[in-house]
Amino acid sequence: MKIFIIFIVLAFIFIGSILIYYKTPKVSVLMYHDVFYKNELPKKALNDKGQIVDDCVVSAENFKEQMRFLKKKGYHTLSLDEFYDFVINGAKIPEKSVLITFDDGRKSNFINAYPILKENGFRAVIFLVTSKIPDKTSEFNPEKYQRMSFEEIEKSKELEWHPYERPSDPLVR
Repeated sequence: MKIFIIFIVLAFIFIGSILIYYKTPKVSVLMYHDVFYKNELPKKALNDKGQIVDDCVVSAENFKEQMRFLKKKGYHTLSLDEFYDFVINGAKIPEKSVLITFDDGRKSNFINAYPILKENGFRAVIFLVTSKIPDKTSEFNPEKYQRMSFEEIEKSKELEWHPYERPSDPLVR
């Protein structure tokens, strides 16, 4: 009888844990670097069959499809402040919440991703390497590693910008 009672108690604890887990709101964080249309994908991001092999690159067509899916399914994009408040303070958030982020402030974020986000009414957070922001806006060239200029940052100000530095990172150009 004692073993049976222990079994029942453990079963309730187990089932309770599962219910709490599935009832607790969760946030998916989607992280991107570069977004290029298929006709402008940099050669270095493709294999000999023309398939994307660079984990930091997504086609704009695929990105657009992902954003339409999120919109169709009723997802809400969080600001970084909302995400922080949820994680640190347990603030309430909409059931279907997602945080969309971009690393490094690459020019393709402004040229290709920004219009898609805007079209779907979504927010995103872009983490900028401040020492690498060019003073002048240059023509978009997918074959070059380009960052957004101050002018482009200003034009897309409804997105969130968060500056950071990685001086010891040899990949920061």
